[in-house]
Amino acid sequence: EAGVAAEYAFALRQLGENKMLKLRKDGYSHMSVVSESDIDINDDMTAASLEYLRPCSSYEIVVNDKLVGLAVSKDLPLRVVGFNSMSMAGDHVPGPAELTGRIKLGDIISTVNGQDIDGIPRQDALRMIACKRPVCLGFRVGSGDTRIQAASRATNRRGTT
Repeated sequence: EAGVAAEYAFALRQLGENKMLKLRKDGYSHMSVVSESDIDINDDMTAASLEYLRPCSSYEIVVNDKLVGLAVSKDLPLRVVGFNSMSMAGDHVPGPAELTGRIKLGDIISTVNGQDIDGIPRQDALRMIACKRPVCLGFRVGSGDTRIQAASRATNRRGTT
């Protein structure tokens, strides 16, 4: 088997097959045969979900739930300033937007169901988001400015979706 375990950042075995995808710390990836020591893995007890979110300048999510779970800026453009809990009990329960893993603080909602919302009044844009399910939200990747995070903690009066 090529390389030692310390060289690899990640390895994923294909269920029911004698193959493994390995990702080295330098970014190189390759398929290899599973070593003899890994052959006794119980496939019936193995479960995983893996998604690689490629860097991009824009993306879309589709939300079927009534609430999206985002807190947005008071001013245009609609910038993500936080994530709202789906529970009123005190423990944070992530909503559909947060569960995508894609949305980051500072990202900007740019389209609703394919319609560009640039220049649309804030309340109208929020109504567009709330009026129909499923809703497709398009985002532009923001600057990731940490001041946005601090501002969202400083105020309890946030716009929510």
